[in-house]
Amino acid sequence: MNLAINHPKMQETSITPIDFNLQTSEQFNEMAYLEDELKETKLALARAYQHIRQLKANERMQMLNAMDEVMIPSDISGPLTLLSMHVSKKDELDELYRRAESILADSRFYQIPYIADISQPKLKQQLEKRKYLENVSHINQRIAHKEERIVEIHQLKGVHSVAYKNAFQSLFGNLTAQQKRTESMGIAVAV
Repeated sequence: MNLAINHPKMQETSITPIDFNLQTSEQFNEMAYLEDELKETKLALARAYQHIRQLKANERMQMLNAMDEVMIPSDISGPLTLLSMHVSKKDELDELYRRAESILADSRFYQIPYIADISQPKLKQQLEKRKYLENVSHINQRIAHKEERIVEIHQLKGVHSVAYKNAFQSLFGNLTAQQKRTESMGIAVAV
């Protein structure tokens, strides 16, 4: 049973399909007022939520500022530190690769020998040849620089690295001197 219909005030102003269109101006004004109040309440609620989000963000920023700076450990202790240690090396290798591709693209124009255009004046031919040779020289310098950098990188890894040589030296000392001293002693081995 619907309790709203049994309410005394509802019985007085019961709306039937016949008198639905006959709303009084007082009811219309009340509906407009309530709709405006609802809109204002929704806007106030949205502003309150925004203010709460701002306060939470400020609180979290204060917490982050109060924390010490996170330092990446120098020792590799997991996949993330391993990745972080290799990112700079990978970026450097990627940069070298891009530069090598750029050199290769530039050098394609200079792979055939210079051919002088005999219809041009002699002075213009000499200027074009000089410009051609300067460009070839510049590309050769870029190639030489890349080769030097690749050798430097090669010396930084594996058995060629200074770190490896230092570790080997600290573990085994001067192994060649000991080997020569042992050989010079001439120990006779009887079998």
